[in-house]
Amino acid sequence: MIDVHVIERPNANQEWVSKAIRSIPSHLCKVHHILEGSRSIAENRQIGFKLGDAEYVSFVDDDDYALPGAFEECFKFLENNPSYDAVGTLENKLLESGEVLEPDMSIVDMVEAPGSMTPWMAFHHIWVIRRDSLTPHLSVMDGYLRPERKLLKELYSVGKKAKLLSYVGYTWRIHKDSYIQSLISVQ
Repeated sequence: MIDVHVIERPNANQEWVSKAIRSIPSHLCKVHHILEGSRSIAENRQIGFKLGDAEYVSFVDDDDYALPGAFEECFKFLENNPSYDAVGTLENKLLESGEVLEPDMSIVDMVEAPGSMTPWMAFHHIWVIRRDSLTPHLSVMDGYLRPERKLLKELYSVGKKAKLLSYVGYTWRIHKDSYIQSLISVQ
């Protein structure tokens, strides 16, 4: 099983929140719905990753959604590759115009393409992480840096502990107010 949390931000689009939650497969995942309140995203991630007791943890942003099969692919990969601590999938970017930007399918492993991708930029993807590898990163708050980004940065630096699959598993909605994020690319 995978414990997956969804943090609902104040004034979130309820249709999008509902779609985010529905996109998480109940046969494999337990959903933990968190209301953000006055806490930062980093503080809410701390809370979310501590919920449940499954071997694996993940999250879906309240304004994005998982595509069918993404969690299953990640789960299968970690079950079959015990030396890896985290696995992710590529994402589609959905513009407000309705246009879908396809990912660069040539980038399938963060270790293979260190100059073109950094773990914290790659986080608009499905990521499934072994709980015991993430737990040490939950004990200390490091300002705005989210615990999963701290872990991926560490895994990335040691190499071959995190894998990005060439499986499109996530849709990232790009908003008018997040134009800086839209410049982040996997190319």
